[in-house]
Amino acid sequence: MTHAIDRLSVTSAELVRKFGRWQDRVATGPLFITHHGRERLVMLSTANYRALVEGAGASNDSGPDGVDADQRLEAVVDLIAQGFIAFDADLAVTRMNPVAACYLRGHRHLLMGRKLGEIYPGVSHSLLETYLARAVRSGETGAFDAPSFASPDDWLHLQTFPFGRGAAVLFRNAGDEVEMRRQNVAISAATAAAAAHGGIGHGWLSPRGTFTRVDDQLAAMAGFTPQTLAGVRLTDILPLKRRVEAGERVEAVLSGAGPAAFDTELLVNRGGELPVRIGLADLKGEYSSSGAVLVVTPLA
Repeated sequence: MTHAIDRLSVTSAELVRKFGRWQDRVATGPLFITHHGRERLVMLSTANYRALVEGAGASNDSGPDGVDADQRLEAVVDLIAQGFIAFDADLAVTRMNPVAACYLRGHRHLLMGRKLGEIYPGVSHSLLETYLARAVRSGETGAFDAPSFASPDDWLHLQTFPFGRGAAVLFRNAGDEVEMRRQNVAISAATAAAAAHGGIGHGWLSPRGTFTRVDDQLAAMAGFTPQTLAGVRLTDILPLKRRVEAGERVEAVLSGAGPAAFDTELLVNRGGELPVRIGLADLKGEYSSSGAVLVVTPLA
């Protein structure tokens, strides 16, 4: 065992042999553990460790470093494109960025310290309030779409998470996404209704005019399976005399000229032709056409 002049120390071997004795000594102050003559570790009692951590936390909250951290956080949340609102443990507003203040149509300083439910009664007992309470209570995070609490005709995408001793929410407008999902549901329903009808065929063309998808009704009209028509040009299942005109109409639709319809014939597998009417509409992608949708019905 060795002793420093002004602090308690012990070799690692001595600590292992007489741990019970040394753990009692640690109650009075830190114990420096040496290995080959050099101090390597410091042993603290749990009480002293807690005091050290709490002291460091208080220093960070109130000192210059804590102030800098707050200022950096303010700068970040002020720059993001999403709305940001922070709440205390009672779900009163403690912080928000300009996007959120603009969306709430109020000045930030007038909203601080108030609960959203006081300003917008629809927030009380809502999904948003439930998720914020969970974030405070158990540290749970959440992400969901919900009708806007500030604008009845809007939808918001919201993300909730623990923040400090309270919770926070990031939100953005999701009206376009919700409407797109509704349209997709309507399209799926219309496709199902057409399939039940039995006399309407659907297909999807690539920007090159080849089939990317064919339903059973359209494939049956031509006497093929849907898999057989995958990658085949629409014009390839039309009579030679109709191909130039059909190709020009497909190209016009894919170039953005608008929907079009024309009468033609389908070449039926194993011989024969089926008079049909074809309707075409462009599938608009983010930057250019993604292809076209076609609807085919037999002519009486």
